[in-house]
Amino acid sequence: MRLGDTNYYLTKTRGTDNIYYGNVFTSTKYGDTWGEVPAEYVSYAASLLETFKDKTKSDAEKLAYLEDTLSILGKPLYKNNKSNKTTFDTKEISVAEDSVAEEIEVEKIKPTFNEDELKVYIQKIINFFSEFGFEPNFRFCNTLANIAAKESSGSACNYVFNYFELAGNDYAYSIRDKMKSREWEEIVDYFNINKTSKVINTRFKLYYGSQGTGKTTEAMNESDNNVMVCHSAMLPSDLMEDFKFVKGKADFQPSALQIAMVEGKKIVLDEINLLPFESLRFLQSILDGKSEFVYKGKTIKIKEGFQIIGTMNLVVNGATYSLPEPLIDRASNLKKFKLSAGSLVGSFI
Repeated sequence: MRLGDTNYYLTKTRGTDNIYYGNVFTSTKYGDTWGEVPAEYVSYAASLLETFKDKTKSDAEKLAYLEDTLSILGKPLYKNNKSNKTTFDTKEISVAEDSVAEEIEVEKIKPTFNEDELKVYIQKIINFFSEFGFEPNFRFCNTLANIAAKESSGSACNYVFNYFELAGNDYAYSIRDKMKSREWEEIVDYFNINKTSKVINTRFKLYYGSQGTGKTTEAMNESDNNVMVCHSAMLPSDLMEDFKFVKGKADFQPSALQIAMVEGKKIVLDEINLLPFESLRFLQSILDGKSEFVYKGKTIKIKEGFQIIGTMNLVVNGATYSLPEPLIDRASNLKKFKLSAGSLVGSFI
């Protein structure tokens, strides 16, 4: 966890082994690196973590306790503001988050990665997934790093599990069990502290779950009810154009999707996983960050702000309709909706 409005972090591994990690007790003056808390400081770490979790204490009391602890180590209280050694920039960016489906404001820190150390942790990610026959790619690693930057290990776990489930990977539940390990915590903690400044995925969110869980309602609220309903016969041309008769003659007009592209708006593609393979491949091509593409000889410019929110039931009549990994890779948010008592209230009142 982050210790108040400072640049210091401290966490304890699950279980009773009393192993603490963070950048409070490292040898560097400003906590630029992190690692396991040395045995001689474990009691300090335990007291510090307990203090910051104590809801009866004020923020001022917690910071005072941290400052006292740091003074023992000969370190300053390193607050998160522009007067400090590291420069901070505040910018609104969209990152993956499983429990909250909205754009949020996060701190964007100038990269502090040590390249050699970063390579070590990238290799740790590769090794972590190797036994499941999964190779983490460029987009997957970037999205995972941005989720970890939000200080939520649970969100990182949800992202990975949802990714595997949506892709129809048989190891979804096995990977969820492995993410309870210290090995996974160490990876997430590293990217929580060493934040990336790059956000690759911005044009796609994916909400899935059973019928009646509210996924489509939430998506439509985000997009001002701008929605297209997908089906298995909808080809790329159907996604891009609406066929109409104008004065008795056949005419093709830009579809709601094409209009959303050129106007920089959000649009819901309901039942997105029912689209045929050709259409899913087409969506992959417009969600990869390009600013324009040619369609039937016409240049379509994609305006910033354009975003697709896909909604889907993963299982329909006992059959699973998964999505190709290259499309899932482009999602900044993979959110699973579950039935609850609250979601069913509307059927009685």
